[in-house]
Amino acid sequence: MGDHSEGIESKCCSNCGALMSEKDAFCSACGQKHISGKLTIGELLRDAFEAVFNFEAKGYKTLFHLFVPGRLTNEFFKGKHKSYISPLRLFLFMSVVHFSVLTYAVYNLFGDSISKNSMMIERNAFRSEFKGEIDVLIDSLKNNGFAGNASAQASLDTLAVQIEENRYDSLYISLFNDDDRFSENKFSVVDIYTLSPDSILKKYEVEGFLKQRTVVQAVKVVKDIKNLPALILSKFPWMVLFMMPALALIIKLLYIRRGQYYVEHLIFSFHYHAFAFLLISITALLDLWLDTNGEATLIGFLFVFLYLLVAMHVVYEQNWLKTFFKFVLLNFFYQIIFTITLIITLLISIHLL
Repeated sequence: MGDHSEGIESKCCSNCGALMSEKDAFCSACGQKHISGKLTIGELLRDAFEAVFNFEAKGYKTLFHLFVPGRLTNEFFKGKHKSYISPLRLFLFMSVVHFSVLTYAVYNLFGDSISKNSMMIERNAFRSEFKGEIDVLIDSLKNNGFAGNASAQASLDTLAVQIEENRYDSLYISLFNDDDRFSENKFSVVDIYTLSPDSILKKYEVEGFLKQRTVVQAVKVVKDIKNLPALILSKFPWMVLFMMPALALIIKLLYIRRGQYYVEHLIFSFHYHAFAFLLISITALLDLWLDTNGEATLIGFLFVFLYLLVAMHVVYEQNWLKTFFKFVLLNFFYQIIFTITLIITLLISIHLL
């Protein structure tokens, strides 16, 4: 029996090693164009041109359809995957952009206040020691140069009172006790800045795992409060990503009779949040640059809610009454999921300080 491949020249794919016919320009296994491994300047420029402009065309088309409620999701369900940016990639990109803008806005609006409060807490931590030194100085002045000078003594007394009133040398932390009640526990701010967390627990005789963790985390927040907002905001993209499976499950339950796959609801969630991130980022920057006191962002949130309602109607093709009812339920459960995830994110962020 003769060999069927006899007389047919072959070659191997440079990328995966699969056997190719000499006439094949592309590998049937991995899709790479057959090359010898060397590129000319022309081929390199052509590949770069195709990659850039193909991505731009795909990106523009994705954004255009994203602004039409439900359009991008329906296009994806029709199987037009290669024409658009993948839902997960779009979601991740928009979330990074959104929380970067949010971080920029927070520090632009409140950065100076955060820094000043942090410096004030640290400075006040040692005000009691400074107060003692001032008291000694005042007594010395009264007994020497200003003895008998009522006006000078009154000025020194006023200075002492102002220092005392502005002194902030204690921190009160609420701890959950064995009798199921919270109690205010007083800690010296000087100790917070000078002692290790273990030393603080030992000095103030804090016992019990929950109480000890509460004190340790409170100490971390006080000592590094200026970095806390950035740390929390940096965790938000992951927070929202972990919310997606739970949110998709809620949508699945709301439309359980339609027999759609769980992943379809997940894609709907990705597209909706990508739009929300993009719009709120734009309106937040407008508020910041035009000084509109949050009006643009408020309008953005109203459009986001309206977008969700219309997108649910378009994608799931139910009448407006049913869609509105499920829209209300979805937002109710969304707030629960968001609150739980936010608390977990805050605890993780504080732990990482």
